[in-house]
Amino acid sequence: MNETAPADTATEAPDEVRPATATEATDAALPVPTRRLRSELNLEQWPIWVPARSKHNAAPRTLTREIVGENGQKVTAEVAIAVSPKGSLTTEDQRTYYALVDHHQRNDPRDGLMYFSLRGLAKSLAKPWGSRTIETLTDSLIRLRMNTLGWKNSYYDAATGKAQEELGFFNIITDLKVITAKHDGHVTRAEGYFKLNDAIIANLERNYTKPVLLDVVLGFQSEIAQILYTQIDRILSKDITVYESRTKELFANLGLEGKKYGQPSGRKQVLETAIVEFQDAPLTNGLAIRSVTLEKTADDKDYKLVVRRGRARRPQATTETVFSEDQAEPPHSKKQAGEGRISQQVTIPVETGKGTDLLAYFHLVFFGTETVTTPPGLKHRNLADWMIASHGEEMSRYIVDFAKTEAEKTNFRIATFGAIANYVDRAVAHHTLEQAEAKRQEEARREAARQTEIDRERVAREQRGYQLFRELSDDDRNALMGEARALLITSEKWRNTDFSNDLFKMMFEKESEEKVRQDLLHLPAI
Repeated sequence: MNETAPADTATEAPDEVRPATATEATDAALPVPTRRLRSELNLEQWPIWVPARSKHNAAPRTLTREIVGENGQKVTAEVAIAVSPKGSLTTEDQRTYYALVDHHQRNDPRDGLMYFSLRGLAKSLAKPWGSRTIETLTDSLIRLRMNTLGWKNSYYDAATGKAQEELGFFNIITDLKVITAKHDGHVTRAEGYFKLNDAIIANLERNYTKPVLLDVVLGFQSEIAQILYTQIDRILSKDITVYESRTKELFANLGLEGKKYGQPSGRKQVLETAIVEFQDAPLTNGLAIRSVTLEKTADDKDYKLVVRRGRARRPQATTETVFSEDQAEPPHSKKQAGEGRISQQVTIPVETGKGTDLLAYFHLVFFGTETVTTPPGLKHRNLADWMIASHGEEMSRYIVDFAKTEAEKTNFRIATFGAIANYVDRAVAHHTLEQAEAKRQEEARREAARQTEIDRERVAREQRGYQLFRELSDDDRNALMGEARALLITSEKWRNTDFSNDLFKMMFEKESEEKVRQDLLHLPAI
């Protein structure tokens, strides 16, 4: 299916946009919601995501638009979206991608890989932990790994300053591994690593990006609202005050298909449900969507979506998703904290008796003494108890050791136990991978030992065969050799051999002797 994608400019049809007024241009930017990340701009400019709950069968799509090339000529830009066995790239995958980018930007990759846990990813996406969440997150990661994009005159490379003519077999994730551990049939741990496409990483590092308000995106109940918001925010965050588009062209541009969408009334019904969530939604430039309406077009044949921006009604408090030194838990928020954080909703178990020991171990590792001069605060004791209850005493000590090593790499000075919470998920994932590597090495060692034993037994058997052959009397040896020759001479291998050739004759004799030795090894012991 071919579709025409909306361009990332204010001048291309069918969308109509209006520049900001002088009054609005002087508006002071308001604080934005929690968790502001920067997404790679190419992926933001093309509507590659489809509704996750679509009833239509997944099918390949091709998005096209006309752009002006370097020589001033019009060029067709194209993005071909393939489909994997897990289906199309969906709005669920868009959220997962945002969470991965957020995790990537808050952590340092190791050997090019970014370690994570499914539980931490679920927290970042405000999903309840359970088998259903594990399944949906795993499927989403697989789609991001398997679904392929082909870019033609469409993928802008910030390093070269121009769009690449061809960039095929492009996967958003290029490396992925998830390791799960089960107890009584339930998944207790699911950690692993991922790697974003090198082209994405390169553009992220060069700031060829668009801001994304993650919690705003996660707050939408309607998938149509999510798709529309991410596109409208991209436009209204520029010097543009009003976005307008006929619903027919809008649905075609966004790849929204269905019999219901073929009629203006059907499109209007779908949009009326979605746009309710837009009102007062924050934009990434600090302003907000102030009004969203559906109006009849001048020819009375369709409706047009009209979105206007303005000042937000109430400032939105900003809370960074990074622990300060004296925090054991992140600040209060309607949303779950990001990966690697301990949510306020976590139920701290009753005193286990080991939390105090863990705090003493922390002081020994970081300050060289188990003596705690100042009694630890309740937050730190609760965090220590939670770590012991969730991961056990041995794993909790490993987390402390891991935090010490990683903090030294970045010259980060950890002064209180609360900062350890930043390293929990990474430490657990690292430990899981270490265990997997140790298991692999142990299996390799056992296989090498087994092969060595097989070789030893083979050599011993051969030596036993030679010994038995030498112990035969001349008469017995000649008789057995004669029987072996008589049997081999009729075989396919030797039937037509020219025994006047000394080499063949020598090979025949050696094989005859080998047969006698093997027969002697199979004789019952006397």
